[in-house]
Amino acid sequence: MSIQSISASLENPRARRIASEHAFKNGFCFEQGVLLYLLNQYYDLVIKRQPKRSTLTLSCPHVESIQFEDEILDIDHFAEEQCKALSFQSDSQLKRKTLQRRMTKNKIYFIQNLLIDLLREKGLFFESKLAKITSKTIRLERINRVFYKNKLMLDCKQIHQLGNKINNYLLSLVETKKSFFIKQGDETLHQFWEEEIKEKCILE
Repeated sequence: MSIQSISASLENPRARRIASEHAFKNGFCFEQGVLLYLLNQYYDLVIKRQPKRSTLTLSCPHVESIQFEDEILDIDHFAEEQCKALSFQSDSQLKRKTLQRRMTKNKIYFIQNLLIDLLREKGLFFESKLAKITSKTIRLERINRVFYKNKLMLDCKQIHQLGNKINNYLLSLVETKKSFFIKQGDETLHQFWEEEIKEKCILE
């Protein structure tokens, strides 16, 4: 075996792993965009800018809270408390930076799962799968298709296309502001839906 072929065999698995990780992170942003659009049919939303933006993969805004009339669910604080209660960071041998990274990832995954659960309470159904079991992080639920009243609303391709548009829009809202309030039934989000899905949203 030549040196070139040995080098290629070593590089390919790494390249595949990196590509898979990038696709995972980008897909997460697309899914969050769709979830926030669906939630915005029922609630006001407050999003905030992430402390750091990735240069290699898509970034997405952080969900701070959802509001309905006088009720406010501080999602950020709730996720913080829930993740602190988990035993993932109990290993005193881990460095503080490692624990912080794990805590941040757990918060992000916890919030995404919570958004899905909130929409289930509104009657939506998700064809989804859970990420592999790990002792380090919460199992993230990934959505492939979205249904409402036994009708398919979004397939995987539509989730990615619509989610990408929505995510870019949401990022623009917090480009120069730390946080941004999105009123229930945001018209720009509606426009993205109708452009991509070619029909009105059927949520009640």
